[in-house]
Amino acid sequence: MKGKIIIKEKVYFEYYKLLKPAMGNPNYDVSWKLYEASKQLIEVNNVEAVYEWFDEVENPNDDKIYGYSLDLYEPGEKNITTKMIKNNQNCKAEIKNNKATIILLTK
Repeated sequence: MKGKIIIKEKVYFEYYKLLKPAMGNPNYDVSWKLYEASKQLIEVNNVEAVYEWFDEVENPNDDKIYGYSLDLYEPGEKNITTKMIKNNQNCKAEIKNNKATIILLTK
């Protein structure tokens, strides 16, 4: 499922339950409002708060969260690859038991 990452007090996956309406649709305005209203936020279960990010990033406030990282499994590998995530970053996720697992970060 395609969507994007939303960072608030927790990290969420935002997706659209309805498909985006086509521009030539005679009821485009109504369809667009329904499409926007169908946004869903689901808590992401494969992220964690980052207080330091290796030596590349200087965190002036050690007691504050610098950002969030995503534990993303690479296809065919058993090791976990950790990547920083950004607010509004496009991604793909699987949803199971009202939790989202990010499976791919996209541009």
